[in-house]
Amino acid sequence: MRSVALRRLWARVRPTARHVHLPASSSRARCAEAEEARARCGEAAEEDRLRNERARAAAALREEQRSRVLAALASGPRLVVDLAPAYTALMSARHRRSLSQQLGRCWALNRRAP
Repeated sequence: MRSVALRRLWARVRPTARHVHLPASSSRARCAEAEEARARCGEAAEEDRLRNERARAAAALREEQRSRVLAALASGPRLVVDLAPAYTALMSARHRRSLSQQLGRCWALNRRAP
C-alpha cells in the first residue's frame, strides 16, 4: 500500500523535476568561482598547517614539562603536606578552600619554574 502511494507521488513530482534548468554561467564567472574555491582551499590548508604547528608545539611543551617533573621526582627534594582529617576538622570550609587554592598555586609555580 505504501509503495503504491509513493509511486503515485513520484509520478506527479517527476515531470516537473525533469524540466528544471540551471542558469548557464559565463566562462569568466566559472573561472572566478574556481579561483575563489582554490583560495578557500588555500586558506583552509594554511589554517590546518597552523593548527598542526600549534599542536606540535603544545605537545613538545607538555613533553618537556613531563620530563622536568620526572627529573625532579627522581632527584629533587620532596615535600609532604599532611592534610589529615584531624587538621581539616579544625578548619572552616573557607579556610580549607583557601589552603587548597594556595597549594594549587604553589604546585603550578613550581611546575613552571626552570
